[in-house]
Parts: sequence; C-alpha cells; structure tokens
Amino acid sequence: MFERKPGVIMKLVIAGVILIVAGWILFIVMSCGDYERELRVQLLYRTDHQALLEACRELSTRVGKRELKPGMYRIRAARDPIVSRFPRIIVDLAPSYVVVDEDGRITVEMLGGTDHFGVKAYPRNYRKPAFADFTYGDKELCDGLWYYDDGYKELGADYEKRIEALRPRGDSGVNLE
Repeated sequence: MFERKPGVIMKLVIAGVILIVAGWILFIVMSCGDYERELRVQLLYRTDHQALLEACRELSTRVGKRELKPGMYRIRAARDPIVSRFPRIIVDLAPSYVVVDEDGRITVEMLGGTDHFGVKAYPRNYRKPAFADFTYGDKELCDGLWYYDDGYKELGADYEKRIEALRPRGDSGVNLE
C-alpha cells in the first residue's frame, strides 16, 4: 500500500507549523491595527481632554513638590508600583507609559515601537525651550494638551483627514463619556 517516507512526513509537519505560525502572525497584525485604532479613538474622541490635562498637571505639581521623581513609568506591561497613585483618568487610558519631565511636561505614550502616538501636557505658563526643533505636538486638543502621532510626520496635512475619519458617527466632537 503506502510506504512511510520520513522525509515527506517531516516536510508535511514543517509546512503545517509554517501555516499555523503564518496564520497567527496575520491574526496579530490584523488585530494590532484594530487595537491601535481603538486606542486613538479612545484618546481623541472618548476622553475628557480638560480632565486629562488637569490630571497631567497634578503629576507636574507632584514633581515640583518632589513627591514624584522625573522619569518613565510603565503602565500597560510590567506596571510600576507608583502608578497606582496616578490619577485614574491616566491609568484608565492604559498607555504604554507616562514620561514625567523635570520641567513639568508630561507625555502619555499610548503606543511606542513603530507607531508612536499619545499626548503631551504642559504646565500653566510653560516656557517653550530655545532649541529649534521643539514642537508642542501635532494637534492641539485643548490649551496645554497636544496630541502627537508619527503619522503626521509621514503624511503631513493628509493625516488629519485620517484622524477625523476615526471620529465615531454622530459624535459632535465633545470629548466626554
């Protein structure tokens, strides 16, 4: 009947493993796009920007009082213990991390790696640094809170259309839940 050929069986096993891994990678890539999209929608259209700004300024105040050290604080993975004392609106956004600068600037990085985006919050009366390439961000959400996104660097003004296309239908632009 059928002869067993070890080489053929090994090739079938390898082909099967490759198909499973390729399917898994495709699933992850497709899911990441949806995940990134949902993070952007949450940050841009479902978050009270004024409340987020005030929460960030609270962290700035803690730095000024030496209650919080400047640095990077992980939130989504391997959470830093001190994050439990961060304002809830920041933690609930589930950013990758929060960067607290000595000068009071706060960066809430929603996603890092190949596609950076998030918000930068500035203390009241913030003085713009003298270096030439400083930018507050790409899109002002409210006075003192700026959205930044690598997509603006890649696509410029056309990227704004993509950002607006994320707005949920029927949303008047009021960023309250």
